Amino acid sequence: MNKKKLKKEVWSHFEHSGYIRGAGLANVIEDKETKKLLADNIPFFKEFWKTPDDPNFALLEIIIKGIEYLKPGEFLAERFSL
Repeated sequence: MNKKKLKKEVWSHFEHSGYIRGAGLANVIEDKETKKLLADNIPFFKEFWKTPDDPNFALLEIIIKGIEYLKPGEFLAERFSL
């Protein structure tokens, strides 16, 4: 049996890092009950907004149509359509 040694490399957080990106359509959700439900269940909500009615709080539904993925350390991204 031929065993290969695994080479462990340590990379910095930014050097050779990958990503996942999504593209699609966005709808603004205006439903007050839905916005309140999220506000009541997101621990960090009050760090950014006072209430779910805050004009700076926007809730978006994103319908993903495509994804682009780049593995850490690679230079060619892969794309997928949904």
